[in-house]
Amino acid sequence: MHAPLPARRRPERRARSVAAVSLRAQVAVARRTRGSRATSARTMPRR
Repeated sequence: MHAPLPARRRPERRARSVAAVSLRAQVAVARRTRGSRATSARTMPRR
């Protein structure tokens, strides 16, 4: 039983940051291609 390596927590944080960056990039692209209203409705379908 090997002890949990600390490097295991790093990829999780990196994945979260990458997801946030990708979401921001998608929003920016949507704003450039379509109106801000369409992006808000598409990025926040829960609201």
